[in-house]
Amino acid sequence: TPLKMFEYLASGTPIIASNIPAFKGFLTHEKNAYLVKPDSPEDILLAIKTLSKKKRLYNQIAAQARNDVQKFSWDNRAKAICKEFNLIWKWGKYEKNCNYISKRLRGIF
Repeated sequence: TPLKMFEYLASGTPIIASNIPAFKGFLTHEKNAYLVKPDSPEDILLAIKTLSKKKRLYNQIAAQARNDVQKFSWDNRAKAICKEFNLIWKWGKYEKNCNYISKRLRGIF
């Protein structure tokens, strides 16, 4: 499922993922993931070896991934949607409406 990638980001373990367009919006090589050529077992093996040897890189990727995944929490996504709604509808009580919508979304999902 699409949520798996966010669960992996929060896991505290560096992600090794294929460098494909679907991940471009939130995975960056050697920042919050280690990206490899698609369908390349050799690259996957090299990534595992690299991260096993370079503990600093391993820890940096893991920490950045855990930090980055917070942008995609239910509350933060709801707030981002509310900001867009506020621009369109000119809500007066922006914060109150966003908190209400965030709570409702958590109850639905």
